[in-house]
Amino acid sequence: MFNLLDLSAWTYFPDHSLGRLYWRSSVSGHLPTEVTTADPLEWAQAQEGNWGAVVLREDSALLISDQARSIPLVYLRNESGFEIASDINAITDVHPDLTLNSLAASEFRHFGYVIGEDTLFEGVKSAPFASVFELKADGSSTTTPLISCIRASQDSALAAVEKLSASEFLELFHAELLKAFEFTLKIAAGRQLLIPLSGGADSRLLLAVLKELNAENVLCFTYGQPDSREAQISKSVAEGLGFKWIFVELQVDEMQRAWADAEGFLKANWVGQSLPHIQDWYALTQLIKHPEVESDAIVLPGHTIVGNEHDEWVCSPDVSFTMRDAVKIFIAHHGVLQGKPKQAEIPYTISKLATLFARHWTGASLENRLETLVAVNVSERQAKYISNSVRAYEYFGFNWAFPMYERGVWDVWINAPQLFHDGARVEYVKYANDLYAKMAGQELVYFGGPAQQLPSGAVNVLKTVLSKTGLLDTANHLASVRTQLNHPMGFHALVPNLSQRQVAAKLLRGATLLGIYADLFLADRWVTDSEVIPPLKK
Repeated sequence: MFNLLDLSAWTYFPDHSLGRLYWRSSVSGHLPTEVTTADPLEWAQAQEGNWGAVVLREDSALLISDQARSIPLVYLRNESGFEIASDINAITDVHPDLTLNSLAASEFRHFGYVIGEDTLFEGVKSAPFASVFELKADGSSTTTPLISCIRASQDSALAAVEKLSASEFLELFHAELLKAFEFTLKIAAGRQLLIPLSGGADSRLLLAVLKELNAENVLCFTYGQPDSREAQISKSVAEGLGFKWIFVELQVDEMQRAWADAEGFLKANWVGQSLPHIQDWYALTQLIKHPEVESDAIVLPGHTIVGNEHDEWVCSPDVSFTMRDAVKIFIAHHGVLQGKPKQAEIPYTISKLATLFARHWTGASLENRLETLVAVNVSERQAKYISNSVRAYEYFGFNWAFPMYERGVWDVWINAPQLFHDGARVEYVKYANDLYAKMAGQELVYFGGPAQQLPSGAVNVLKTVLSKTGLLDTANHLASVRTQLNHPMGFHALVPNLSQRQVAAKLLRGATLLGIYADLFLADRWVTDSEVIPPLKK
């Protein structure tokens, strides 16, 4: 009735109190916390780290995902029951005749992922993030959230967090970060920690906390052009804390040659629902050969719950704002890969987003307008595209961890005073820089735009003025086209079968490099002669 296809990827506990438990962690050797309970939610909420679980019972299956959607789970119903997997290829190997979901593909072009539970395969569904998803033999299902994406109710202990002063909140937030990193160091057990270092606030904060905890065997790396400002600042950030730093120089010609053999990388990274994340791809091809990098290293990227806010103006009491408006704003903000978000407003997408927003919309406060946007951003773009970047680490044999995604950090941040919920992350960046200065004994330039140097109120005023004059969109677009045609990370090199003039024309018409990637991927032309995407039903 319920069949888990990729058994070799899981650790099996046949006599678990929940049923036949299959456990998978992002760090090898990390096993589930023992909890004496038959309640799946209570058990799931006791777990730490990055993990996924499947529980098989006689008449149902539990597909359990953590708040990072660390292990994406997909399933297919057929004549004999349900087939479940954490690897989409395990399903396609058994069912090579699956066809493309054309509506999902249309949506994918604009977002880079499929919204909700659909995948690009007809009939294949994905389990929701951060939940205990019970799939029953009759095809019905129930979803129990593992964590909240909006503020706690007033009768919850977490409600007190919102009322803290800025300094009190940062003290609490920092304490939760320390707990999260202590757990990561515990399960790492002395293995090398490999840190992708950009010079921005998240990776800088990550390093500062590791320094505070006296972490050893830390190796930082940065990739790009050797004379880039980012590389220079990243080197200073690492060395200022006494950590080793190496640089991976991106060579466009070599990237293009290596990309010709990247079909296996694409297959391993898209999980049936997301555009493969290629940002770290070339660097990883070099790091696995680097003498300083240990073969069992654990990658610690700066992924975090912080910074998912956008369109903060929706909190204004002078603005009339409905759930329908929230759907349109989400599409306008995220459905931009082709530069035509209006084309992304199709009934298929609107219906799914309306369902997602309804799960979080209370209308109880002006702030709920913004937090519902954050909640859907986290469950869709963050969980399906950003977090899915870790598939690249797995492909090259590395373990990984998201300490800044631990539940304690998540709960505290979601309930932070409203001051901290701004898209520019002004207060958060100041906190990260101050902690770095304390641990390094020196201040460094922050690798970020001028906006982060201004008070949060000034940032919002500046955005509003430029937006009303029409200059903001124009300036952003021209700067974006220029950058994408000669990307500092070499991403322009990964556009086979198109001349630079053709790429420039698409960019000027509004498309992004990700949008071009999405079209090439759907056409199986991102890597020449690849066979990843299923055909349309005839």
